[in-house]
Amino acid sequence: MKNRLGALAFVALLAGCSAQDDQPLLGAKSAASSSPAAMPTAVGDAGLAALARDKSRTLGNAPDKGELFSYADKKGVKQRGAYTLMPVQLSEEHALRGVATGLMKLPAPDGSEISIRYERHEEGEDGNWSWIGRVVGGDVAQEAIITFGEHAVFGSIPQAVGPALRLTTENGIAYLVKADPSKLIKVHAAGGDTRVRSGTADVAMGADNALVGAVMAKAAAQAKTGVETKAFTSTTIIDLAIGYSNGFVTARGGASAAATRISNLVAISNQALANSNVNAQVRVVHAAQVNYADNTTNGSALEQITGSTGTAPVTIPAAFTALRAAREQFGADLVTFIRDFQSEQVGCGVAWLNGGNQTPIVPASDAAFGYSVVSDGDYDLNGNTYFCDDITLIHEMAHNMGSQHDVANNNGASGRYPYSYGYKTAAAQGNFYTVMAYGDDNQTLYRVFSSPEITTCGGIACGIANQADNARSLRQTTPIIAQFRATVVAVPAARPDLYAISKVGTTNTEVHALSASSSYKNFSKHLSTAFPKAGTSVAWTFLFGDYNGDGVADMYGFSKNHASGKTVLQVMNGVGNYKTALFNGPTILGNTGTDARWVFELGDYNYDGKLDIYAINRMGTSATEVHVLNAATGFQTYLLQTGTVLARSGTNNSWKFDLADANGDGILDLFAISKAGTTATEVHVMNGAGGFKTYLSNTSTILGKTGTDNLWDFKVGDYNGDRKIDVYAMKKQTPGGKTEVHVLNGANNYQGYLLNVATGLGVTGDNNAWEFALVK
Repeated sequence: MKNRLGALAFVALLAGCSAQDDQPLLGAKSAASSSPAAMPTAVGDAGLAALARDKSRTLGNAPDKGELFSYADKKGVKQRGAYTLMPVQLSEEHALRGVATGLMKLPAPDGSEISIRYERHEEGEDGNWSWIGRVVGGDVAQEAIITFGEHAVFGSIPQAVGPALRLTTENGIAYLVKADPSKLIKVHAAGGDTRVRSGTADVAMGADNALVGAVMAKAAAQAKTGVETKAFTSTTIIDLAIGYSNGFVTARGGASAAATRISNLVAISNQALANSNVNAQVRVVHAAQVNYADNTTNGSALEQITGSTGTAPVTIPAAFTALRAAREQFGADLVTFIRDFQSEQVGCGVAWLNGGNQTPIVPASDAAFGYSVVSDGDYDLNGNTYFCDDITLIHEMAHNMGSQHDVANNNGASGRYPYSYGYKTAAAQGNFYTVMAYGDDNQTLYRVFSSPEITTCGGIACGIANQADNARSLRQTTPIIAQFRATVVAVPAARPDLYAISKVGTTNTEVHALSASSSYKNFSKHLSTAFPKAGTSVAWTFLFGDYNGDGVADMYGFSKNHASGKTVLQVMNGVGNYKTALFNGPTILGNTGTDARWVFELGDYNYDGKLDIYAINRMGTSATEVHVLNAATGFQTYLLQTGTVLARSGTNNSWKFDLADANGDGILDLFAISKAGTTATEVHVMNGAGGFKTYLSNTSTILGKTGTDNLWDFKVGDYNGDRKIDVYAMKKQTPGGKTEVHVLNGANNYQGYLLNVATGLGVTGDNNAWEFALVK
């Protein structure tokens, strides 16, 4: 299958500037600093035009006529059990364009039009990619997820009433599927779908234990030397090896279509984690066909792939030898075996419940039980359709990660924590269920792990505090699961999203997140926070970082001119969309004023796992100074107070500051960006290892002077994953009526651009009413 990685960014670029290719380039030093409408192409896009026009993808090659598909010959309509399958002619071009425009449209079976607002997408190196959005005017908690492949498409589109519409592929033909809910029957395994091992099984797993012990020792050593591993990245990566049966391939119409369906299930899994504010992601590092029958119980398949009943060893069939070896070769934390759903399987899946009955999850022993078996599909019997839900993969994986069903269906075993339960409600309380609960046929499924912090399940809470909170449980267990195996397949660096903070929101300070996956053209969230309106000065300023170690970015608000005479810090919980406080109190600093002489950044100065405050005084005694406030003492003591090599830098907006590791030594360096350099905007990097007393570099960039007002703002981060620190320049007011983002390439000393784009955000002015942050 052809690789389409990055094609979506290319299409977005075409949509933004295809008519204006004859414009001059932005920021030429001899030109004014205003930007033209056309932008230079981002790195890696040179060959993407051919990919976007790839005609080998025959299934979805219909031209874009304004909708995702059109209905084909009515003679091809099929009725099967609960399902009506209507053949459609699919336009992948419309989906690609929808990434750029932010909207996809499709015709419903009743003749109405469904509009879906783009939210994000996932791309695989095998060419499969998933389009994810929400129906305009629909339930905000229900998303459309559609996965496109070379020879298949699979997806679901929520409806206002009744089961979601589905897109599927059979024998190379795409169908829209409508279901009769009266004929749909969910399948649950009698006795449940979890296995809890006995302690005696440890003896049988000695080889596994030795391997994982070595893995953990290596990870610990890497952590001490600053080398990044999965568990220490901003997003926890769960590496997954997947085996799939011959029957699964046959039922999906071939190996290519089977791979597309697997990509769809993984996209659904990742969306459930994202919906739940669990900062983790499933990544398939290996997938292979397995010569194993579909007509056996899932329980027996689980025991055979594991090599254990939980109390005694089991002979591992030769069919599973290669898959188990691939786990070690590719460093898979968990392993799933997927089969086409048959009645003999006695349920839709089964998995080992690691952490069962509130026991600690220990990689050295529990990694050997990181296996699950999943059934996918449906079968008809007596006019009804028995089916397995498309959340089955992440449901079974979550058992491996310590999560249990709802309390009523726990089969006598609890999960890792007292609150590691799913959630379901009676009709009078919302009539819904979450990912880990056993839902009834008439209940609404929300692709969310139970959480009292999330209130989108029909407008009410999706869990109960300290009783049903799978999301909290997963935030605690996923970093442990990610250490079941050492990383073998390199983890690409994630691009940060751009958070735009409006200090003059409708009623409060607001957060508007522009997604990196859309090249900052589309929003992933709009939130009104608990912070009051903060005005157009810098008496309040905001940052983002993980305060409490749950893997989710929290919002730091600094009140610099507080009545107490102190600079006061409030930290709002990212899990609750910045509505509840994690910290609220004065720091050791006195008031730091309403001008720009004091600047704040976050970083772990002393490597204790807590984010300290770097308070930068631009008008120090004789130089720009850095004062590091210790998070471990509630910001009541200093870890460092020093003058830097940089002279006093004033009180206006002529300088911007940020922190990043510029030279890869594991120590944060201080970036000082001079907007009014000698001939251009300049980047000066002070060496953190030397207490900011010397420069690592002093660079005049490709960007012209950007003034002493606040028309331009700056942040630093790694845009393209090359481990070089790039500079993000935000132009807040433009003739085009949009805030622009221009990313200067750190790899060539900021002499070229990686991205130039008009964002989805309108103009944000030249005062301090808007601030920006890069958030992973």
